[in-house]
Amino acid sequence: MSGRTWLIAQLDAMHRSRGGDWYYRTFAPGRALAELPGVHVVNVDQAHRKLPEIVRGADVLVVNGVCSADLLGVIEERRRGGRATVFEINDDVQEIQDENPLAGFFRQPENVRLFRRLAKNADGVQYSVPELERVYGSLNPRGRVFVNQMVAVPPLRAPKAEPLVVVGWGGSAGHFEDLADIAPALIRFVLQEPRVVLALMCSDRIWQLFDALPDARKRRTPVGSLEQYYEFVAGLDVGIAPNRDRGFNRARSDVKFLEYAAFGAVPVVSRLVPYASSVKHGKNGFFFEGSSALLQVLGALVNDPAMRRGVRERAHAYVAEHRLQAAHVAERLQFYAELLPTVPVDAEPERLFQSLCRLEGAELLGRHLTLAHTRYESSLHDGLVLVQRGEARERGESLLRVAAELEPELDLPHLYLGAGLDSEAELLSALTRNPASIQAALALGEHYLARGKLMPALQRFLGAAELAPGYEMPYILAASTMRKLQATKEADEFERIAENLAQAVAPPAPLPSSRGAEPAWRLLDQGVHLETLNPNYAPTGLLEMIGKPPQRVLDVGCFCGGTGRYLKRRFPQCEVIGVEMLEPAARVAAEAYDTVLLGTLESLDFDDAGLAPGSFDAIVLADVLEHMVNPWQALLRLRPLLAPDGALYVSLPNVRNLKLMSELARGAFDYAGAGILDVTHVRFFTRKTATEMLTQTGFAVEDVRVNPDARLASVFEGKDLTQLTRVELDGLTLTDLRHQDVLELLALQLFFRARLSA
Repeated sequence: MSGRTWLIAQLDAMHRSRGGDWYYRTFAPGRALAELPGVHVVNVDQAHRKLPEIVRGADVLVVNGVCSADLLGVIEERRRGGRATVFEINDDVQEIQDENPLAGFFRQPENVRLFRRLAKNADGVQYSVPELERVYGSLNPRGRVFVNQMVAVPPLRAPKAEPLVVVGWGGSAGHFEDLADIAPALIRFVLQEPRVVLALMCSDRIWQLFDALPDARKRRTPVGSLEQYYEFVAGLDVGIAPNRDRGFNRARSDVKFLEYAAFGAVPVVSRLVPYASSVKHGKNGFFFEGSSALLQVLGALVNDPAMRRGVRERAHAYVAEHRLQAAHVAERLQFYAELLPTVPVDAEPERLFQSLCRLEGAELLGRHLTLAHTRYESSLHDGLVLVQRGEARERGESLLRVAAELEPELDLPHLYLGAGLDSEAELLSALTRNPASIQAALALGEHYLARGKLMPALQRFLGAAELAPGYEMPYILAASTMRKLQATKEADEFERIAENLAQAVAPPAPLPSSRGAEPAWRLLDQGVHLETLNPNYAPTGLLEMIGKPPQRVLDVGCFCGGTGRYLKRRFPQCEVIGVEMLEPAARVAAEAYDTVLLGTLESLDFDDAGLAPGSFDAIVLADVLEHMVNPWQALLRLRPLLAPDGALYVSLPNVRNLKLMSELARGAFDYAGAGILDVTHVRFFTRKTATEMLTQTGFAVEDVRVNPDARLASVFEGKDLTQLTRVELDGLTLTDLRHQDVLELLALQLFFRARLSA
């Protein structure tokens, strides 16, 4: 890294706030990076008029909170130019709270998929906590965790002379449910303990939770700047951090603990993953689980000033010794250096930085630059907010037109006007200014589609597909257009492409939480575990093995009908009959299938059900045989139903999976709600034993394929699998491997096509 001049651009979503998340994830790391030799840092948001130049010229672009399809093209263009793009994940958007301002956006599955696709396509991903790496790490093997740090720790203030003990909390409106859980108990505690006063820095809605407390027993500080928040925290004796055990909270940082500790309040936090490595119970803070445990801790602290003093001193010392930004920032630069190719040292990044420093709104400190909003950015931001909310829409439109006049060459004012007002002219203006805008192309196509202008719509969707060939939305919209044009074959093909692309970034089916959830075997008490399964799932990798269009298909264990829907789209003329033992699932499948037979395969009378010998040219057993006590008998029973030239299609979980083997080597064989060790699996197979089962029951295997396990991307991605003879994971090393061994080790599932043996 020595001798190189760097320009690192930190890009945030359009905003006017300088609050906590921006401060800890963008501003503070940027300031610290700029203290390193040769490093120039610019903090900019999506609204800034010079963003196109910054995106083209920065060595490293760190994207935080921007979920835009246009970034797909930016990432590829920067990669071709030898520049690195890092995507930051600091919230679990798949588990976003209802109170969060972005909840509506991320409740739409296509936006979650786009978020995941940006992480997958980026040169690297940085996370704010290890939990987020656990959740999203399979998307990109080049990831690093950079936890929040404090910029500085003030001297520990002397204990207050007043007899009152101030217990408090400050935070955003998104924590309403967290506070609502403990509010009744906290009110009772304050009323019963005359030495305690409750202090809150919060929204109106959270403050109203404590209406039952008399004014003399509570203090409110209006929500304000980070500096005002620090001043508020410095006035607390005890700081609480109640967090419900939910996915979103499990992926948050421990910054609340850091703030309390740095400013002299005793931290009392929920026993959740974010605090597990920093809080030492009874030493530098306290854990609690539930309201009663919280009140026990608070009662002890109120009655023991010496305990409060000792804990706050140790908490303060921990932050000062271990959690300062300057001590960790070099790790970021090292990560960015690993992502960049070796390039000649030149002065271009520094020249760009110097030109940015001369702009209106530039706030410079050393080699760190923050580009604040000027009239253009403020008009763009405020206009977009008003148009999207539908409040003062005319005012919003007026502000966007002001922005367009101030920067006539930029596309965003026209894009926002076009999308907000559904204006063809404005969308065309946006595309003229930025022909690479995927957002503008899709919005214009949807405008045409809504008005029945099918060919212009299709042209725009296909244009967007060329700009981002790995993105499913252009194909989804193109398929819809083709349906209206009655081009069924083309529509089916676009849908197939879209499904495959979407599946590559679709969030996995939810599994029970590792903490606070019942063990997986408890799911057996209900007889089924529908809540862990994806009702729309279709094993596309298996079904793509079907070449010749089948006339009649038997889908054994059809669940909610994802397989049948896929087959009906691909082969509209085929008859699909399902067999399903779960009545609620069978009802859903019946909406798409020609017939659904309710019951188990073992209980069906084939003659009564109309399943004649030799009448099926395709029989599908997708993730079914592993649930059966006697899968061999099931195959023997199905064999006569297959036509002489028909084929059997089987998918099975692969027990010779490298991840599973590494866990087994460490003594773990943990059942779950889904996956290879689904708690309802009673048989386990490798490629060899599955092939033997099919052979022994009268079938000849003619093709075997694998569905790769995304969890193993870091082991196999970028390697020539045909030359790989050795793999290692978590201390387990396997050597002398053949190519077929490697393929099996990386497989989550095995797909088989078999025909009747002679």
